[in-house]
Amino acid sequence: MNDAKKPLDSYFMLRKTNDDEGDDIITAGELFYASIKKDLIVLSTCYSGLSEKSPLPSDDLFGIQRALLQGGAGAVVTSIWDVYDQTGRW
Repeated sequence: MNDAKKPLDSYFMLRKTNDDEGDDIITAGELFYASIKKDLIVLSTCYSGLSEKSPLPSDDLFGIQRALLQGGAGAVVTSIWDVYDQTGRW
């Protein structure tokens, strides 16, 4: 979910399995301050590459992909179009 007015509140909804505890969402704000140690993250979701508003004056556009990069990801692959179920699976 992309929140254009509050980009740090944009989030992924996570699917819980078995007896997992904790939130079922992770926000861009949480990712921004996370310690992500991955070389590549692929977001196979519709419009995951959209960025609409900067949280800071004179800053670049902000979206979940930028939060992942700030959190330590080496690279992020996103889309700016629909991703259909069958084509988004590995």
